[in-house]
Amino acid sequence: MSGVRLAVYDLPEGPLVLPESGTAWFACGRGHAAAGEVTGRVEGPGWLFEAAPADAPAPDAVAVLSEVVAPEGRRLVRFDKVEAASGSATPPHRHQGPGLRRLAAGAVIAEVGAHRERIEPGGAWFESGTETVVGRNVGDAATLFYRLLLLPEALAGGASSFLAVAEAPAAKRNATVTLLGEARL
Repeated sequence: MSGVRLAVYDLPEGPLVLPESGTAWFACGRGHAAAGEVTGRVEGPGWLFEAAPADAPAPDAVAVLSEVVAPEGRRLVRFDKVEAASGSATPPHRHQGPGLRRLAAGAVIAEVGAHRERIEPGGAWFESGTETVVGRNVGDAATLFYRLLLLPEALAGGASSFLAVAEAPAAKRNATVTLLGEARL
């Protein structure tokens, strides 16, 4: 595999329901990570997150954001959700691998390296894992976003990928992370 494509898609009728189990892959704060190809039917509005080889064909959906990365070593794809209170901010940090994020609720100022952008619900952003990141909740409500991360296999089981840039602010991190699924590549 020369690279992995991470993508966030809008499904016009989502969420994706797996035929063999009848469970939703991504619906109302739930998720599932599956290795290999996933097929199913779509019901109601939803999003699809994908990690695929760079040369794989894209699904029949409109990509909101797509990035190609070249991972080294054995990797894990993790799908999780992150919630933070109104007015909160993360300390300067990075993660142990690249990933896509998509905001479901609230408003965030995402500072990724030298780039700064206001993200509204439905908006997406990419973090390579190498640049310093700060996220600020600038709305009156809590924020909720979903992540698809490509991480070292050693983090399997939900181990944190968070790396504080300075030790002192690390204690101030006030986000709740919920693991929704993992799959080894």
